[in-house]
Amino acid sequence: RLIAARILRRSNAIPARSHRSRAAEDPFSEIGAESCTQRFLLQVAMDPKGLDSDKSASRLYVGNLDFRISESDVIKMFSPYGKIIAEDFLLHTRGPKRGEPRGYAFVQYTTKE
Repeated sequence: RLIAARILRRSNAIPARSHRSRAAEDPFSEIGAESCTQRFLLQVAMDPKGLDSDKSASRLYVGNLDFRISESDVIKMFSPYGKIIAEDFLLHTRGPKRGEPRGYAFVQYTTKE
């Protein structure tokens, strides 16, 4: 959320503060997102994969992973506990560790149980 808001503020598309009364009916008016493009960027920043709150309740953070564990290992370890619909295995994208695992992942099941 912060990144999208900062990007839009840098381009002077969003004022630092907005004093509008319709904030209760429109959550994006509170931060000054006027155009459809700005609203879309903010929605993607808030919910990048289009997961609603019900589905995000079934999203599990897996931390402190050994750096030798692969994406397939994570899936194998967590698949006995339910049907996995998404898995994010994060890697470093820059610097000397580029391409190496970050040591954590996210696993999303079909249900929160």
